[in-house]
Amino acid sequence: MSFEVDLDNIFLILETPMNVSKYFTSLWWDIEKSEPIKNLQFQDKIYKNIIPLYTQADPYYWDEFKEFKKEKNETEYPNLEDVMKVINDKKKTAQIMNLDKIINKVKKL
Repeated sequence: MSFEVDLDNIFLILETPMNVSKYFTSLWWDIEKSEPIKNLQFQDKIYKNIIPLYTQADPYYWDEFKEFKKEKNETEYPNLEDVMKVINDKKKTAQIMNLDKIINKVKKL
């Protein structure tokens, strides 16, 4: 128990698991299929309350914007409408866990 909170009620929300290790990433993301693991089954209880949000969280690394990387072009930036479209597409293709689902999980405690 920590601060009088049961450890089962503590969650670690990660922006992305992609920069840890291949094993760690594979707990939530099917690397071959490029999709979230559907039925999360953790052998080690420690991973149960770790909640990653996305596979691609940093726009700097998004293929859609590679021509705008700072070292190539410091004065041009992508059009805001294009950025919003990519962000909305990423919600479909790079999302591991929906924030609403996280909130609902916490409410159930």
